[in-house]
Amino acid sequence: MQWIAFVFIAAILLIRGIWPESFHFDKFSIGLLFLLAIPLLASYLKKAKWFGAEFVFKDEIKKLDIIVQKSEQQAKEAEEKGAASISMFETFSTKNALPLLDSDPSLSLAALRIEIEKVLSNTVSKLFNINKDKKVGNKFYISKLLKNGIISHEQGGALQTIVNICNKAIHGAQVSKDEARDIILLTERLNKSFSVGYSINFDSNKDYAQQGLFCEWEHCVEHFPPEEEKTELSCPVFGHDYNGPHNSDTMLRYR
Repeated sequence: MQWIAFVFIAAILLIRGIWPESFHFDKFSIGLLFLLAIPLLASYLKKAKWFGAEFVFKDEIKKLDIIVQKSEQQAKEAEEKGAASISMFETFSTKNALPLLDSDPSLSLAALRIEIEKVLSNTVSKLFNINKDKKVGNKFYISKLLKNGIISHEQGGALQTIVNICNKAIHGAQVSKDEARDIILLTERLNKSFSVGYSINFDSNKDYAQQGLFCEWEHCVEHFPPEEEKTELSCPVFGHDYNGPHNSDTMLRYR
């Protein structure tokens, strides 16, 4: 019916052009034609928007891959210099994002962004005194960690790129299943750039034994300098002051 209406109006316009005395074309007719054309053109306009978004995503994914490669190389070089090898611990968990890939890629990336923000927010709030009443976001957290040398320039760039892509997907840019999967897989690769002791996820690790670690805090313990005098909270191996296996209901003790 939309096509019939459109053809009918177009025919009237054609008649108006050939026999202007037979039909008077005014602003109302133009408005009517425009309204009739919207449903017909909407799908094509939407496809054009999607194509543009996909092109941007693919371009950003390529850039992200390069940044992650640099982070991986840095981790490998650190390991060769004696740093603890990378464990199976995930700094940014992808367990909530992966199951959503088939049903809704955009929602999958939304879940990934939530996980990243949760980790970054917790890290910054534990390491620094910040105004809790001030509304801040991932950009602030990443900048804070970069400025204080908690994460490398490459790790910060990768995180910011991942967050930006997730934001675009959340706000309507069309993202394919393959693109969303690429982002999640790159996040998993980025996880491996955090050596043991230097993860910025300060949650206790209940699976430490299966991952070959000493305790539930070993993945992030190096962010907390050893105390000059050991206390009952000091780790007997690393010397860092934290709430370890004897008090698993609490987080690290920050000073």
